[in-house]
Amino acid sequence: MLKKVRILAVISALGLSMACKGPEGPMGPAGPQGDPGPGTRVTFSGQLDSRGEAAVQLPAEAGSLSAPPAVSCFISSSAAGAFLQVSTDLYSGISCGLVSGSGGLRVGLIGAPAYWYYRVAVVY
Repeated sequence: MLKKVRILAVISALGLSMACKGPEGPMGPAGPQGDPGPGTRVTFSGQLDSRGEAAVQLPAEAGSLSAPPAVSCFISSSAAGAFLQVSTDLYSGISCGLVSGSGGLRVGLIGAPAYWYYRVAVVY
């Protein structure tokens, strides 16, 4: 019995000592500056034509079809937003993708509602 009491006393003392917390020390120095982000970000905007289409010419440094940039397309019924992200949707026929031509890469947006507004974000 005495042994059980001692074990309980030791367990209780350990529990209490672990639950006590002292005051926090001063804040340490700031860490080193992180690496720059993933690249250059460019955003294009405008209004779709009567067929619900738009094409945006990308700068030459944006890449190629073999080394493509990251592209996101968005559409909205209002120039102020809210914008819906577009990907290729074979059911509805709305698509956003990259094409290559004599002027370099272009982002094409097709099949969206006529005269809606678009935003295209490109990171390279």
